This record gives sequence, C-alpha cells and structure tokens, in this order.
Amino acid sequence: MFTQKNKFLNGFLVGFILFLACAVTSCGSNYLTRSQHSPTVSPDGKMLIFQSDHESPGKYDLVVKFKTGLGWTPPVPLLFANTRMNTAGPFITYDQNYLLITSDQKGGKGDVDLWIAKRGKALWGKAVNLGAPVNTAGYEGFGSISPDGNTLYFTRECNEKKGKDKFCLFRSTKANGQWTEPVRMPEPVNSEYSDFAPIVMADGASIIFASNRPGGRGGYDLYKTEMMGDGSWSDPVNLGDEINTPYDDRIVSVPASGDVIYISRPEMKGGKLVYRIKTARLPAVMKQSSVITVAGVVTDRNDSSKTLNAEIRVTDVQTRATRVIASNSEDGKYFVVLNKKKVYDVSVSKKGYLFYSTRFDLGDVTKYDAIIRDIELTPIEKGSSMVLNNLYFKLNSDNVFDYQKSQFELGRLVSLMETNPRIKIEIGGHTDTSGTEAYNKTLSEKRAQAVYGFLVGHGISRDRLVVRGYGYSRPLSGNNADKNRRVEITVISAN
Repeated sequence: MFTQKNKFLNGFLVGFILFLACAVTSCGSNYLTRSQHSPTVSPDGKMLIFQSDHESPGKYDLVVKFKTGLGWTPPVPLLFANTRMNTAGPFITYDQNYLLITSDQKGGKGDVDLWIAKRGKALWGKAVNLGAPVNTAGYEGFGSISPDGNTLYFTRECNEKKGKDKFCLFRSTKANGQWTEPVRMPEPVNSEYSDFAPIVMADGASIIFASNRPGGRGGYDLYKTEMMGDGSWSDPVNLGDEINTPYDDRIVSVPASGDVIYISRPEMKGGKLVYRIKTARLPAVMKQSSVITVAGVVTDRNDSSKTLNAEIRVTDVQTRATRVIASNSEDGKYFVVLNKKKVYDVSVSKKGYLFYSTRFDLGDVTKYDAIIRDIELTPIEKGSSMVLNNLYFKLNSDNVFDYQKSQFELGRLVSLMETNPRIKIEIGGHTDTSGTEAYNKTLSEKRAQAVYGFLVGHGISRDRLVVRGYGYSRPLSGNNADKNRRVEITVISAN
C-alpha cells in the first residue's frame, strides 16, 4: 500500500466522460466490479493502458486493451510492466516505443519514482528507474514526454506548508542523452495549491493538468495551458462542465489526432461505486494545434520479412532542430508526429544500408492527417542503387542545385561514403523529356557532376566516383517530370 502522502496512486477519484473499451460480457467479473483509472492511449489510438485493482481492492496494476476492426479486445494484465508493488500513471511515448510509469517498486530512489520500459516482443520489457536528477528521495510520478522526446513533464511533492500534501509540476530537458536538473514550472501553471499529472499533447506545446485551485467544479479539476512563442505559459483554462465534475478529475489521455479524450468517471455497479475508462469529444478549449502523423514499418528491400531497427532523423528545415528516434528493434515499426506550418527533412539510415530520405512541407496543413509510409532500405552491395530524393534542381540557371535546400541530402551522401570507405559509386544524372536529346544529355551530366564536385570538395576520393549523364533515356515515370529529374547513386563495388 502507498503511504498517505502517495495517495494519488491508491484509490483515485478521477473524473471524465468515457468510452469504455470493453463490453459488459467481455471483461470478466473482476473488471466489472473493480475501478479503472489513469488511462493512456497510444498516439495512433490503437492501444489503451490503464490501472485497475482487478486482482485485489486498492492494489493497482496496469492492464492493456487493443483496438481492432471489431472493437476493443478484453483487458489483460500488462505483466512486464507490473510488479508486486503498486504501478500506475502510465504514459505511452509519442514514438510508441516506451512506457513511462509511476511505481513504488524496489530499487527506486524514494517512496515513489518514475520508471520507463521499452516495447519489445513481449509488449513491454522490464521497467528501468529514470534515476537522478529526476527521481529523489521524495515523490516523483505521473509524467509525460514531449513528441520530440526532449522534455519531461512530471509531478513532484513540494510541501511548503507542514502537514499539508502539496504537489507541483516540474520540467526536465534532455542534454547529451541525459535528463537535466528538473525546474519547477512557473506561475500561472503552478499555484499555491496542488497541481498534478501534466500531460503534453501531440503539438508539444499544449499541456493538460489537474489542480485543486479555487474556481473549479469540485476537488481536482482539469486545466489546459499552452507554451507561447517566447517560452512563457498561458493562463490555465478550466476545461468546463463538459469535462470536469464535482469529483476529483486528475488523469487524462489524448491520442495524436486530438479529437477525443480518455478519462475515468464513477458509476454504480451492483450497488458499488466503481470507475470506468470512457472517452469524450474534446471541447474547443482543449484543441491542440494541427499535426500529422507518419507511421509505418522499416524493412530490408531484398527481404520484406526482415524488419530493421533504423535511425530516423527529423529536422526542422528552418530552425535546424533535429530529433532522432528509432524504428522498434523487434518489429521495425515507427511513429512520428509533425507540426503544421513546418518543413521537415526526414532521413532513415542503418549501418550496411543505403539511406532513405524525404521531405514534408506542412505549411498548408489545417487538420489532422495520418500518413502510412512503409520504408524499404537497400543493402549496400554491388548493383544496389537509390535516388537522392532531397536534391532540389534549379531550372534555366547556371547553378544546377538549390544548395540551401539540398544540403541535408548532400551531407548524408558524404557521411555514407565516409562510413563505408570501401564502396565505389556511379553518380547518374537524369532529366525529363523537355528539350532536345543533346540538351538533356548535357544537363544530366551537369547534375551528376555537381554532386561529384560536392563529394570531392568534402574529402571523398575521386577514385571512388564515376559520373554518368543519361539524359531522358531512363525515365522512372512516363508522365511525372519531377520524378524523372533526379540524381541516382549506384554501387559499383562494395569491397
């Protein structure tokens, strides 16, 4: 059992409108008569994890359900994240590879700590303590991690007034792969009252949290705040009667789509008050900025059954801010959240393979969209080839490329040649059918030569490079000029 000061893990009164993912006949008697709290839904909306005392009243473990074409599966214990101690406050990270939990299990820094588990073949692996400086000898729990993976928001006990339980919101950023010393979030986010369980939404700027500050509907209410352009936070807005109740409303979850919210609300079952996970449509006050998601599986081009644990780099072209995630080591799946009004350069790479690249321009995005894009990486071997997708050509200009836009792709090619010092490549230039054969032959050679010059200028030996101009003799698409205007790399020798 948790101590009194850790009461939020033991016997929640969390309120919200809900959609119960399980039918009355499918859950089992224990799930019908026990309480369900602290939901977290995966960013793609297909997995729901929540805490339940289905085994023993007041003893909380995590359970999981999956969304199928026929609805939600019955809940089952999340064995690999549970312990013999209380486990609560789950949060699925936005890359869908990690599960952040709150637990008083042995091996922690204090009474209650934040732990993280990696997704694997058995769903989730053993949870690892986040360690110092996040966890202390006191209470840390109920956190969330931003979509770029670089900011952790969480709850920490902060009893300024002796004898009174008080909780505050803290923030830690990642530097060199490590969490930095947490900083207490400023007013008006934190108050002189208790503030609890910050959940960052998919836009990375909107946070929903619970507070018992005055002006609510009763007990704890849910509020939303947003990070402004200058780094400050907006005045928290109460989510109103559509969401908040006279009970304690504390823990919520929102998928990347931002259209629904998962909550728990009390109801009578067999004369007993229990809590059930439900969903509600988000009111206008809770809406996040529009995002899109890109998801898929990374596989070997020569063997589609072979999934790959690849590095995925997402770069904001304007700010040069880069986030690095990975496709899952067990099933090759990846999931990325991208914000509107941004242009992103995206690359996927793995040792022993040619890289893949693309670009997303979200300047015109006005609503949520989910893109499915499976990616095949080509093994580096004699005869293997790839198109340099993120090269941008200038028409009717002495400068073949827009080097400002093409620099990411050219830099990746340099890195490929440096990390694979034995390979030799052909740089093949190609055009569309506009103009004469002779004109296009010359233009294609110029394009290939421009890439050659960049490589040589960055230290790649001329002996490893061959230049060819094919004009319009090798089209990829008969009626797509953009696809035919390209530079293609072919491996001549890999040894």
